[in-house]
Amino acid sequence: MRPEIKQKWVAALRSGDYEQGKMALQTSDGKFCCLGVLCDLHRKTNKKKGITWDPTEETEADVRYLGEDAFLPESVSEWAGLVNGDGESIKDPEVKTGNNLRKSLSELNDGGTSFKKIAEYIEKNL
Repeated sequence: MRPEIKQKWVAALRSGDYEQGKMALQTSDGKFCCLGVLCDLHRKTNKKKGITWDPTEETEADVRYLGEDAFLPESVSEWAGLVNGDGESIKDPEVKTGNNLRKSLSELNDGGTSFKKIAEYIEKNL
């Protein structure tokens, strides 16, 4: 993960500026998953390009960022230096789930891990 983005992401997760949600990058009531916070940092960085959050057409429950509503868009993953849209990093193979796959940040978030604990995980493992 790119160190300068990691630092901003961890700070944003700890800031209290984002209310935590689950199962979506951002919900229609303004809650974010940890990956949604990263998308919002990407949006703020690219403000001049006019990149915005868009309501989904299928449901009013979530909003989309660059066409995605639950996983990181590829351009955000690349910008941050992550492996995929689940928030995995090549540097965290020691963290396993029951089926021997790396635990992703989306799994931590949706499983109830707080933003503060996710920030600690990011500092130690990404």
